[in-house]
Amino acid sequence: MHYRKQANGFTLIELIIVIVILGILSAVALPKFVNFSSDARAATLSGLLGAVKSANSMAVSYAQLKRVEDKLNQDVTFPDGSVVRFDYGQLEHSWETAWQYLLEGTFTLKTSGGLCDAPTDWCVDSDFNIGADVTVAGSSSAVVFWPKGTNTSDNCYVYYAYSASSRGNEPSIGEINTGC
Repeated sequence: MHYRKQANGFTLIELIIVIVILGILSAVALPKFVNFSSDARAATLSGLLGAVKSANSMAVSYAQLKRVEDKLNQDVTFPDGSVVRFDYGQLEHSWETAWQYLLEGTFTLKTSGGLCDAPTDWCVDSDFNIGADVTVAGSSSAVVFWPKGTNTSDNCYVYYAYSASSRGNEPSIGEINTGC
């Protein structure tokens, strides 16, 4: 009797089939993985947008208690000692006088444009012209927040715009995420 030794391993056909299946899976799945960074930036924008809206709501409520609705450049001292500036009961759109005290996180002031590559999570410009993207009553400048890794020319930012010349109007708060 001759015993045939059974071969261990895969045949060439089996290997080709596995390679073809892996190729098809990678062609379908790869674009979904590549888009994660864009989705992540858009999601962080939404999170910061919520924080900006919440901080604005709480600060304006506190300012109403201090009766600053009819005053321009009114500084309000919060219980933690922070001094925040209001114009006619609404937060100024300045980083230095209002927003740096209200938002928790790490921010880098960036006014020259370019890539947001600071060692912080966000870059901020308190006098950014958003007129091409958003119509704001009284002014086209706003305080703008870019997530790390985006360029300041990208349409990937959260904005807060309020102009004292538009007294009586609500501030414009939103996000532009078409360039994330």
